Amino acid sequence: MQKAKNDEIEAIRRKALQEKEERREKLSATRQTVYESKRASAIEAKSASRQCGDMASSGKNFTEMEKRRKAEEERKRKDTLRQQKEIERQEREHHAQLLYMKKMEEEARRKKEAEDMIRMLEEEEKNLISRLRRTQQMQEEVSIVL
Repeated sequence: MQKAKNDEIEAIRRKALQEKEERREKLSATRQTVYESKRASAIEAKSASRQCGDMASSGKNFTEMEKRRKAEEERKRKDTLRQQKEIERQEREHHAQLLYMKKMEEEARRKKEAEDMIRMLEEEEKNLISRLRRTQQMQEEVSIVL
């Protein structure tokens, strides 16, 4: 019975470690995505500034390009905020899972302590019953002798 409990606890720990590693990988992938989007944004901004320079020099409407650039910056800002919120959500989820695992371990520990206490009390009960029987037997022997 104890081995089954230990196996169950070990399975919970392995599962938690696996989930932790998966979260770590997801977080890494998210960070990589953020990095790549920032890099792409910088490249696009550089390209847009070249285009703006080309358009201005060719006499096209500079304000139209400025509006497009601002709209693109706003879109990128929203994307970055969305990615940050996702990272925060993953961190909250990770924290909740750690708390759950800690509670499960605490519950397993308390359960083991209770079982140990029950075993000890049962052993003490057996000893007391044995002493009582010996005492009764001695009393019977004394009463027979008298």
